[in-house]
Amino acid sequence: MKTVLYSVILVILLSLLHEHYFLNSWKVHVTYPECIPLRKRNLPLLVVVPFTKKDWYYIEKNLRLYSSYSPCSTNFDGTVDILFWFHRNWTEWDRNRTALKVLFESEQLKSCFRSVLVGSANLKPNEDLYYYSFLKLSHYSPGTCNMFYPLFKKNFIRNGYDYLFIMEPDVSPIRSLWLEAVHNETKGKVFYQKGSIAQYAKRITTQHDYHINGNALYRIGDPCFDRILETAQKTYKDAPFDGALHALRMNKRYHAWMRYYSHLFIYSDFILNFGDNTFSEQHILDKWPNTFLVHGKGRLNTSS
Repeated sequence: MKTVLYSVILVILLSLLHEHYFLNSWKVHVTYPECIPLRKRNLPLLVVVPFTKKDWYYIEKNLRLYSSYSPCSTNFDGTVDILFWFHRNWTEWDRNRTALKVLFESEQLKSCFRSVLVGSANLKPNEDLYYYSFLKLSHYSPGTCNMFYPLFKKNFIRNGYDYLFIMEPDVSPIRSLWLEAVHNETKGKVFYQKGSIAQYAKRITTQHDYHINGNALYRIGDPCFDRILETAQKTYKDAPFDGALHALRMNKRYHAWMRYYSHLFIYSDFILNFGDNTFSEQHILDKWPNTFLVHGKGRLNTSS
């Protein structure tokens, strides 16, 4: 009996020691925020469509969908540009300018976007990887990271826009006026990231399952968010950028720092992330009245 009592007392003492000594010792090394988020500059929105050679099929499919799910109405007064961001060299890939013709002649794009832009990330093969490590039980995606982080350092983006919206080719509309809905999400208070939590069929088992999916809105030209992006990239090199941003927010090393900015990372349902899971369009229309876009390749039906 005494042994049990002594064990309980020891556990309590160790717990108190950990809470009042080790945690306080850790707090000494916490990085506190040194900058205040900037106000919006009332600049346009940039939609970025990052894609690889294999993704062109989805882009053409979406362009056809836009005929049934129009991005905007005739009286849309928002200013939005769209950038098709190719992983390698666009000129070498589209030698016959077939893709350029498809994009520049799209009536839906011309009627809803101020400008249709194209760009090349010019990634080398060793920079353009995406794989799962069974050794570390984690996804690694230097390819997507090398397409995402540099966007925030491009002068024409930093100086020309308040927000960018990452819209991968497997993001498709389920309601018309989806571009207006995305544009409306940028109004009001400043935020750093706004998007969907995972809507997977599996149970939530790790902190990663709470991350905001990469297909989201992001703040542009804010030094505070720039620092967050740089820290995430440095701390979680080659990890998927959306997971890296979430892991940074959950990292005790930056807890006090991220608490200051936590309200600027917003879960929303204007877009839903179903990943590789199948989803019923009608089910989403019935259950999510505020959803206009879905990320996922498992679309079961199209009501058009």
